[in-house]
Amino acid sequence: MMFIPRAGSLMALYELMDFLNLRNSHVGLMLLFPSAISVALFVMRQNFLGVPRELEEAAIIDGANTWQMFWHVTFPRLMPIMMILVVLRFGSAMAVIDEYLIFGGFNRDAPTYTWTIFMYDQAFKLGLWRQGFAAAIGLIGSIAMMIVMIILLRIFRTRG
Repeated sequence: MMFIPRAGSLMALYELMDFLNLRNSHVGLMLLFPSAISVALFVMRQNFLGVPRELEEAAIIDGANTWQMFWHVTFPRLMPIMMILVVLRFGSAMAVIDEYLIFGGFNRDAPTYTWTIFMYDQAFKLGLWRQGFAAAIGLIGSIAMMIVMIILLRIFRTRG
């Protein structure tokens, strides 16, 4: 299976959103992110296939039904990969800038104006060259992301 890198598909995504008249809209943003889901689905499928059959057979012998087998055998073995996927997806969603720049991110009235675009705007675009302020925005955003990452890691850590 071959994956097209995200950067390689940006121009095609821009043309598609422009053709569908969805630039600078919430619907356009919602349609933008499913390309990352395909990689996560592929990784999850491979991990589902990697669960040993012996564990499932032992659970059946012990009297577990399908639902109990999923929650007590399969799901705990998927937690590490789910943690990786959630953390990576959250990090990429918080730090995304190139898609927003292509889809009209400098329009302050558009839904694509995020904190990363605001930071870039302050540092390079407005002409004020407020790079210290932009660095403070980046630091605050990084601290907020780190706090959320710590919470996610605690939620998904293995128990026992």
